Amino acid sequence: MGLMPSSSRTGGTGAPGYQSSEWEARLERASAYALYLHVPFCAQKCAYCDFASWTTRRDDPLMSSYAAALASQIDEARGLGLLEGLETAYIGGGTPSLLGAESLGAIVRNVASLGPAELSCEANPDSLTDEVLDAAREAGATRLSIGVQSLVDSELRKLGRLHDAALAQDRVRAAVAQGDVVDIAFTPQINEYRSMRSVQLNLVDIRPDKAFREAQGHDRAVYKKHLAGGELSCDEAECLLPTRQDFVAVWRYLAAFSQGGVLSEELGCLSRKISRCAKLSLSAGKTRICLDVLAEQGLLQLEQRPKSLCIRMCADGRKVDLEKSPILIHLKKQKAGT
Repeated sequence: MGLMPSSSRTGGTGAPGYQSSEWEARLERASAYALYLHVPFCAQKCAYCDFASWTTRRDDPLMSSYAAALASQIDEARGLGLLEGLETAYIGGGTPSLLGAESLGAIVRNVASLGPAELSCEANPDSLTDEVLDAAREAGATRLSIGVQSLVDSELRKLGRLHDAALAQDRVRAAVAQGDVVDIAFTPQINEYRSMRSVQLNLVDIRPDKAFREAQGHDRAVYKKHLAGGELSCDEAECLLPTRQDFVAVWRYLAAFSQGGVLSEELGCLSRKISRCAKLSLSAGKTRICLDVLAEQGLLQLEQRPKSLCIRMCADGRKVDLEKSPILIHLKKQKAGT
C-alpha cells in the first residue's frame, strides 16, 4: 500500500522552481491525497513484465489472506487519519481481477468508503468475468484499466498473454454492456518487448453516464411512489409496467443462476444482468415489479437487505395467471388514466 502526502503538488528540494517551504509543508501534511494498492498475483507471468508479481493459482488461499491484510492496512491508515483527504485511489498489480468478485469487491468497497473522486482498478480479460465486473462497479470503482496489450493473436501468444483478441473484445463489450451506457476513452500505452511493440488500451470511466443515472434515479423514485400508494401518471405507470417477455426473462434468469433456489443481488446489478442474458432492456423498476408480482403469486419470497435483495424461489410447479395480479391490474388502470 502506498500513500502520497496531500498538499500542493509542486515542491521539492533542489528542483527548479520549487521552494523548500512548499516541500516542508508537503511532508508535514497529515493526510494523503492518493492511495495505491498493489495486488501481486497473476495467472501467468508475462514475458515483458518487470513489476512485482508472481504466478498464482486461482484457488490459492494466499490471495484471500492478502486481501484481508490490505483491508487491515486500510483500516489502520483510516484510523490514524491518513486517508481523510483522499482524492484518488488505484488498485494495480499484478492482476487485481484475479482475486475474484468477492475479494476484489470487498477491497473496492473499503476504498470507496473513503470517498475518493476516482477509484481505478486494473483487470485482465481472462479474469474479468461478468461477476468481477459487476462487483467492482457496484462496490464503487469508477475506472477500469483492461490489459488488452494487443488485438493480434500471434503477438498475444509471444507476449505470454492468456487471452486472445476475441476474448479481449468481448470483455470490453461486457464493460459497456446493455444498460451500462458510458463514456469511453482509449489511451495508448506502448509496450516494447524484443523489438515488438504492442498497445495497451485503458477503458476509462465505467460509471453509467449522466443521462442513464438520471433515468435510473427517476425509475427508482417512481417505484417508491408506487410502493407508498401514490397516484402515478400514465407515463409513470408505463415505465413500471413489465411485459410478459420481461417476466419470462426474470424467471429464466433466477432459475438458471440461483444457488439452491436462493439469489442475493443489488437490484440495479440484477436488472443489468437479466438484460444482458435476455438481450432486452429491463429497468430496475420493471425488474422489481416482476419480482413483487411473482412474490404476490407465491412463487418467490423477497427479503430486502441493506445493500442487496435476497430472492428465494418457492415454486411448486403450479402455473399462475399474471393477468389476475392486483399489482398489474392497478398499474394498468393508472396507465389508462382510470
